[in-house]
Amino acid sequence: MEDGVQAMRDYLAGLDIASPEHQVLMNVTAKSEVAPSIIKENLSLHLTHTVKWTESLDTFLNMPTPVAFLEISNKPYLGNMLNDFAGVDQQRVMHCRKAFSDAKVFK
Repeated sequence: MEDGVQAMRDYLAGLDIASPEHQVLMNVTAKSEVAPSIIKENLSLHLTHTVKWTESLDTFLNMPTPVAFLEISNKPYLGNMLNDFAGVDQQRVMHCRKAFSDAKVFK
């Protein structure tokens, strides 16, 4: 996968990514990021770095409410794991395919 990191960097370099309007937790750092250049680098490093799921979840659960969890993945999986945690409103948990098909926006 190491070869894929540079290929991903090259691909993402051709895309315009705006600063997010909402907090986006990065898998590589478990922190919120707003700088498009750092978001692109973190997306590239995701190919070879460990996902910091526990740290990301801690960050997510300690955010001021209400927070929304939008899972961006091939299949819904991680959002379902939030059922085990107190205080998580399942109405605020959604997979990207459902969000796009419903054209639903968290407010």
